[in-house]
Amino acid sequence: MKPEWKPVWNEVSRVLRTDWDPIGVPTPVDEYDCCVGPVVSLLLQKASTGVIADYLDEQAAKHFGCPMPREVHEQVAAKLGVLRVPDV
Repeated sequence: MKPEWKPVWNEVSRVLRTDWDPIGVPTPVDEYDCCVGPVVSLLLQKASTGVIADYLDEQAAKHFGCPMPREVHEQVAAKLGVLRVPDV
């Protein structure tokens, strides 16, 4: 990973762990890292918050087996959507 991407990766990981957290119990710091790369990719593509929320919704329900209210995904997507990502 390029050094300029480390802060973005860390912030996405933090937001997923603290604001999204579909499992809802204390988890390892890297529990949601499987979602960080795809979220960063969506941010790089300038995906809408709706697209990011769709991704989070699918991951919570299908990957983690912990469906959550849509508004949680939308709030987290809005928070992620304002992150500055470096140019490629």
